Amino acid sequence: MISIKPHYTSAVKALIRLFDAGALTNVEHIWVEPEFGFVAQVRYKNSHVRYVHGASVDVNSDGAHNVATAKDYAKTFLIDFGYHTPHGQAFLLPRRVAELQSYLETNHLEVRNTFDAVPDYVMMTVGLPCFIKPNDGYRGVDVYRCTSMPEVHDALKILETRTYNLIIVEEAINLPEYRVVIYDGQFIACYSKSPLSVRGDGHSTIAELLRASQQAMLAAGRKLDLAALEPHIESRLKRSNLTEQSVIPDGQSLQLLDMANLSVGGSTEDFTNMLHPDWQALCIQIASDLNLRLVGIDFMCANITRPDADYTIIEVNAAPSLNNYASIGPEQAKRVDALYQSIFNSPT
Repeated sequence: MISIKPHYTSAVKALIRLFDAGALTNVEHIWVEPEFGFVAQVRYKNSHVRYVHGASVDVNSDGAHNVATAKDYAKTFLIDFGYHTPHGQAFLLPRRVAELQSYLETNHLEVRNTFDAVPDYVMMTVGLPCFIKPNDGYRGVDVYRCTSMPEVHDALKILETRTYNLIIVEEAINLPEYRVVIYDGQFIACYSKSPLSVRGDGHSTIAELLRASQQAMLAAGRKLDLAALEPHIESRLKRSNLTEQSVIPDGQSLQLLDMANLSVGGSTEDFTNMLHPDWQALCIQIASDLNLRLVGIDFMCANITRPDADYTIIEVNAAPSLNNYASIGPEQAKRVDALYQSIFNSPT
């Protein structure tokens, strides 16, 4: 029996739990890297092998996974298939342009969208507010919602120091955000994604409320790295003329981040039984079009109970983490375990 450590990934925890419970009848043996619990091997009775790496459970092909991970490529295909996506453009960072210079000259190619063109693009084309984010980023890292040109320049200064090849500049869509999970052409779950917020009590500072939220999330099996989020929280507070030492009135809710990623403290609510069948069908078709057996589709919609509501597809995730969704309650945890059981008990 393999002991489950708190910091192991949710997929690895599920694998150990299901195997020890005898639920994986086709599995002969599992091996888990013991220190970090980030990687695992599943060996089947028919000698096939599956590898788990973080949230990736080895069901999508390399090509489909890589396209989904590169937001610009995924968006290009989504547009080509006729789906609604935010208006936007990808831009090469100067470091990447320098790396490609010899290739570009040899093949008589020219880079059209360079980093220094972003401010003009924002002012003349996409407008404010807008999002600026890495093309291959994850978990909301280095995602900036800009409401003014000084904020655009501040975001660009930070991103220019990073090792990304491309950044994406997109219009900001003001609609509720959801994650829809699809596996093998079947609708699995739908849940909301709301940005990190705190509720005032009339005497605690924002910093104290944040630390309390961090402890509550830790108790629920979720991690919140406040140090990494500090620049984003500070920027959001600055717009409201607040600091972390400010006290907000009792009962008043204050949004602290612009991104709704659950990995950075966002809140969630289960909408699985409310998503209209037409939206389920749309997401199943997206998964099929992108050749993704398992996918989390980040989907914004004015009203998920109405098939004619405004919508847009923000991103697709070929390795969706379901830990935060499972933490909602027993029904959701059972649904996630059933999904992992189906995946892990099927020889590759």
